[in-house]
Amino acid sequence: MGAALHRAGVLLYDLMAAAGRTGGRGGVPHHRHLTRRGALREAPGLDPDLITGALQYYDGRMDDARLTLAVARTAAANGAVVLSHAPVVGVLRDGPRVAGVTVEADGGRFDITASVVVNAAGVWAADVQAMAGPPTFAVQPAKGVHLLVDQGAFDSRTGILARAEDSVIILRKWFGHWLLGTTDTAYDGDRRAPAVEREDVDYLLRNVNRYLARPLSRDDVLGTFAGLRPLLAPVARDAATTSALSRDHTVVEEPAGMVTVVGGKYTTYRRMARDAVDAVGRALRTALPRCPTADLPLVGAPGWAAVANRVPRLAAEHGVDEAHVRRMLHRYGDELSDVLAPVRTDPALGRPIPGADGYLPVEFRRSVTHEGARTLADVLHRRTHLAIERSDGGLAAAPAVAALLAPLLGWDATGRRGRWRRTGRTWNAIAQASRRDTGQILGPQRGEHRRDRRPRGVARGEPDEVPLRGSSSAELGPVTRDRRKGCQSVTSGTLEPLLVITPRLPSTAAMPRPPRRRCRRAPPRPGARSCARAEHLRRSPGRRPWIYRAEPVTSVA
Repeated sequence: MGAALHRAGVLLYDLMAAAGRTGGRGGVPHHRHLTRRGALREAPGLDPDLITGALQYYDGRMDDARLTLAVARTAAANGAVVLSHAPVVGVLRDGPRVAGVTVEADGGRFDITASVVVNAAGVWAADVQAMAGPPTFAVQPAKGVHLLVDQGAFDSRTGILARAEDSVIILRKWFGHWLLGTTDTAYDGDRRAPAVEREDVDYLLRNVNRYLARPLSRDDVLGTFAGLRPLLAPVARDAATTSALSRDHTVVEEPAGMVTVVGGKYTTYRRMARDAVDAVGRALRTALPRCPTADLPLVGAPGWAAVANRVPRLAAEHGVDEAHVRRMLHRYGDELSDVLAPVRTDPALGRPIPGADGYLPVEFRRSVTHEGARTLADVLHRRTHLAIERSDGGLAAAPAVAALLAPLLGWDATGRRGRWRRTGRTWNAIAQASRRDTGQILGPQRGEHRRDRRPRGVARGEPDEVPLRGSSSAELGPVTRDRRKGCQSVTSGTLEPLLVITPRLPSTAAMPRPPRRRCRRAPPRPGARSCARAEHLRRSPGRRPWIYRAEPVTSVA
């Protein structure tokens, strides 16, 4: 049954990819079936004694933090005013109707009035609605944990997807490393910073190691991060299980003047936006223009292909290694030339900082000038992956990065030292807690929410205005549009293959013997004999391994 569902799922992928192609070109490559030998050729690191075959398909690689950032920048480019580090602390009322919100920023509070308030606060959605009156729904946060694993720990040209104890597990390529995930457990802790527990790490390593020739260990883990999914909770909920809760989104149009959208997934965020805007039109009792999200590319995407053709020239013009420029293409898209422009006047911005070899200083600078970063944690955790890619959490590079950002953010020398020292104390505390075996995994945590990135508290003394400009993309290549779903998908540059593993079935000799069944065609006669025959399932030549099923039959003498 599981294999049939996998085949049906990837066939649907193929149909969606074909329907979304632009001009009959591009799209996602079709899936293919692999024999045991073919699967091991793609992934030599798999256990040859366990694998009988696999199914390979392609999926888009995604950086959740940068995708969320790109959505905000696209909104800014279309006239929106974006304010980060500003949590909602109250709701304004005009009689029975919601008339705005009170936010907290830079140590003060101020009111923002609105005809309709859209509540898209993720795991805080029920809390925000409760500020306006009795809540009409509940949210059950579900924690998902990922581990970033060293690239050399698994010998493979492709990622893998396989059965876990209660779900599936994925080990996939992710920006020069392996990304292992995910868990799915109910969470009732601090929603601002969900912790990665030892049980989470043990679960992921235990399940993936069932399929590997060389098991992964904690020494292979570079960093961890956790996120919370806002799931609508049933009336009688099981506090230990969230995998059965719905991932579909819901739009709630009460109380008057407030529209709440909750649930959903990244793959349907454009559909969610359209449904929310339609609900706003109903709340205003007016006809709004058609929601343009189905045809609106994210910033950085429209001219991606043209910039890709110029990568060697851009590298030569700016004196930057071509490998860095090609990597940055998938982060900034058609804004790449603008990102590299400061290198012309300051060549040092094109040379990596010690301890941060995977990034150029101009990228840290861009985090502040165009991406709204206001703290060192913003830059190391959310605008880049440095905090989870390095075993030291990026501490070696933190002083140099802080010095680079200080003139842009108005930090003095004392403030700069304080910021990176606070960062160091936080990460060292996590490390010490881990060594005391208190339950937290060694190393820094990304500490950001995949479904809803609510900003943390604002550090005092930082500037009031940091631009969040409509520029830069989020790991995007050219996009194709599926108008029926109102979404966009990557067509090149960020596709990664995944193997759906077919493990070896248990020996039929070790299985409990099934009860005898009489032949339905005729009643048994005297002298009838019982036997068992091996009946194989049909297969296409070279497509999938032979699978045998022992089935009792009755032969008639």
